[in-house]
Amino acid sequence: MSSIGPLRLPLVLPRVQRVEDDRVVAGVCAGIGRALDVDATFVRLAFALFAFASGAGIVAYMGAWALLPAPSDSPPRRGRRIAAR
Repeated sequence: MSSIGPLRLPLVLPRVQRVEDDRVVAGVCAGIGRALDVDATFVRLAFALFAFASGAGIVAYMGAWALLPAPSDSPPRRGRRIAAR
């Protein structure tokens, strides 16, 4: 019996950002839906259900609105640039 370590698959997380098209308020639900490849209506429904459950959906939506980058923002650079003197 051979001992093989756990297999690790490469994990790629989707890039989530707010979108301009298909938005109702700020484009948060449409951006999350696009990143997860689901209809934005399901994401809106989840936020609405959490809003009726002690207001957690409202807080989560406002947090996502503040943290997700706007569509006009440029993507972050991968590495730092070192300036030569």
